[in-house]
Amino acid sequence: KPFQIQEVLARIEHQLTISRLYKQLNEQNSKLSQEIEERKLAQEALNQSVATNRALLNAIPDVMFRYRADGTYLDFKPAKDFKIFVSPDELIGRNVQETLPPELAQEMLQAYQQAIRSGETQILEYQLPIDEQLHDYETRIVACGSDEVIEIVRDITARKLAEVALAKSERKYRNLVETSQDVIWSTDIQGHFTFVNPAVKQVFGYEPEQMLDRSFTEFTPPEQLAKDLAVFERLVHGEVLRQYETIRLDKDNQPIYLLLNAIALLDEQGQVVGTTGTALDITKRKIAEDALRESEARFREQAQELELALNQLKCAQAQLIQA
Repeated sequence: KPFQIQEVLARIEHQLTISRLYKQLNEQNSKLSQEIEERKLAQEALNQSVATNRALLNAIPDVMFRYRADGTYLDFKPAKDFKIFVSPDELIGRNVQETLPPELAQEMLQAYQQAIRSGETQILEYQLPIDEQLHDYETRIVACGSDEVIEIVRDITARKLAEVALAKSERKYRNLVETSQDVIWSTDIQGHFTFVNPAVKQVFGYEPEQMLDRSFTEFTPPEQLAKDLAVFERLVHGEVLRQYETIRLDKDNQPIYLLLNAIALLDEQGQVVGTTGTALDITKRKIAEDALRESEARFREQAQELELALNQLKCAQAQLIQA
């Protein structure tokens, strides 16, 4: 019947529609589940990233500030054992012009604006009194958006004190080297002088720069060369040289007697890169020793001659008595 056919067709149409809707619903549910899973993974990754960044920030031994370009404090990350000039609770919302000395505040504001304009990190060093002691700080300023900056502050007081102590030690050592009457020298691994102190002028007759880049063999007499080359070879292999007597030639080609003490010169990796040591001029002592030996030899010769003459006199006296 027509009515039954239409009813059947309507039911079929309805079932097809429901099937399509179920299919769309399943697809949407699957897509939604995938999105939820992706968001869950993204949130986990974000949480991990936040935790990692927080751990990194907490591990940094520096104080961090966030400012507006006009110098207003917006945020603050403290650091363990880091003393600051103002209590953190008093910073937020205030301006650097209220908390820092005027000149330093002005310098900071200029650095904030320069960091934002150029996009480049600005580095400043300054001093502030903390607990009645002057502290040195290094600050690095980077732009954070168009109107904010991040400032990372490190207390470099210990480093500055170490630099001052090192400079003082270097000055003391340099003064000792420059005023020493002994020759102080260094060579490369081939034996070429890389440093000599002013004492070479008195001992060798050369200006220090006249000896640089020249081998010690150029100042060694031929009869001494083989022995000194063997000693130098042992020296660059780590042997310590103590109280070694040798001979060199001065600017006038006259012999100089030296007493050497030397060690191998090492780089930061412990590799031998040369030698360094001192040379005491013992020429006068050697001349005096030679003169003493000659004097002793003459004395012995004269004593022998005197003894011979005395014996001859005794023989003559004996002959006279017998006669």
